[in-house]
Amino acid sequence: ANSDKLSVAHMAPALQGSEAADHEGGACDDEVTWSQVRELLESGDERRQLFLDVFETALGIETPTEALLKIKDFLGNFLVRDWDYKGFCKVLGALPEDDGDEEHWKSLEDQRLEEDMSAAATLMLRMAVTIAKAHSLQRKDWEDVNSACGNAVRSLPACYRLQRALPGALNDARALRALAQQEIQDSD
Repeated sequence: ANSDKLSVAHMAPALQGSEAADHEGGACDDEVTWSQVRELLESGDERRQLFLDVFETALGIETPTEALLKIKDFLGNFLVRDWDYKGFCKVLGALPEDDGDEEHWKSLEDQRLEEDMSAAATLMLRMAVTIAKAHSLQRKDWEDVNSACGNAVRSLPACYRLQRALPGALNDARALRALAQQEIQDSD
């Protein structure tokens, strides 16, 4: 299979939780595309579907390979800095479109933020596992993504809140330090 598509022969067992592909014969001509991976991850859940829409649109995802490579950026940068959580809640129907009450919004944000961010991190982990199994990747090949997803469950809500609460200069200094640390980690 090329880097933009996943082999069906590897995908089916991965989705059933199997560790090895039980596929006889040579290469399979059928391939799984990003849209098929998306369908498997959505499974009728409106919040998951919306997270996938946001992930795909914000980071320009077109292939499973791109998705796997951009999970860390989505969790570590986009959800913390650029995510319109209020708009997300409005699309899900948790906050009425015409609600201008800031206190009501803050209360809703306090109630839902951790659960929604945990759902995002869990979805990204499911995506990584699905794609990694489809590509027959070893755990060490994608352990950085696995670790990022695990850490995101605990740290995303706090990072999101800090990003919005810290004054501009302090916020910029913190962001520069985090980017420098990320570059060091990426170079290792």
